[in-house]
Amino acid sequence: MPYKKDVNGDLVLRPRKKIALEVNSLPIDLLLRRMRKSAFNGRMLGEALEVWDRMLSENCFIIFGYAASMSSAGMWPLVCDLMQHNYIDAIVSTGANVTEDVYEAMGFTYSQVDPYDPQDLMLYEEGLDRFLDHVAVDDKYVEMEQLLQDFLSSLPTNCVYDNLSFMKMYGKFLNQKNLISIASEAYRFKKPLCVPALVDSGFGVAYDLMPKDLRPVLDAMSDFSLFTDMCERVQNTGRKTACIFIGGGVPKDYIQIVTTSLAARKDSVTNEIGCQE
Repeated sequence: MPYKKDVNGDLVLRPRKKIALEVNSLPIDLLLRRMRKSAFNGRMLGEALEVWDRMLSENCFIIFGYAASMSSAGMWPLVCDLMQHNYIDAIVSTGANVTEDVYEAMGFTYSQVDPYDPQDLMLYEEGLDRFLDHVAVDDKYVEMEQLLQDFLSSLPTNCVYDNLSFMKMYGKFLNQKNLISIASEAYRFKKPLCVPALVDSGFGVAYDLMPKDLRPVLDAMSDFSLFTDMCERVQNTGRKTACIFIGGGVPKDYIQIVTTSLAARKDSVTNEIGCQE
């Protein structure tokens, strides 16, 4: 895909479109159920739908692992839809996926580029940041990071924040600014949102640029116990837990380790009872 410039010498780029559900569109579930009888990826999609259906019919507490560069790819409105319609109950995400949606919520646009001949030097000179096959405008991305810094600066410095509480306050901050995003919708629909590797995002830059005496303090460990506590409370009601992974990375590992921790807690209780007997 060769690059073109307009009469002013600016690059002409194709906007990357957001993906959203439409009420009057083709019933996707019917298509996937038919694909279940096919092969390869079509069959797997149909099987995935059957599993998700079972999770919902059994009223499972569904944890959504959200990794890879999905928000810059335009998938974040689908995650908002999943929360709105109660198809998921909690989210574990990468930091990028809950900040790069805000870039678009602020009115900025991602554009497509050729991943096979990206001409990175030219894109750099044009002030564009590349995500494999799409780009963001660097100046606008910096504006998004400034918004993150504004949020960090709004927090009292005499407190230590766990990740779950921090993300809830972040969602409230965005909601008050009418910036529809994953974090704001998680706040609005009361869905726990955990971002274990928060620094691996625009938050890392925003935090680093703040004066040291104004930086809020985050407890990087307590959220794991809090998230495990939440899952344990759910299981103690007799409700099953389930998970859906989009991508892998830290969110997937985090959810799996929570499962391991739950099992270890049960073993610990069993051993204590055995000792008492």
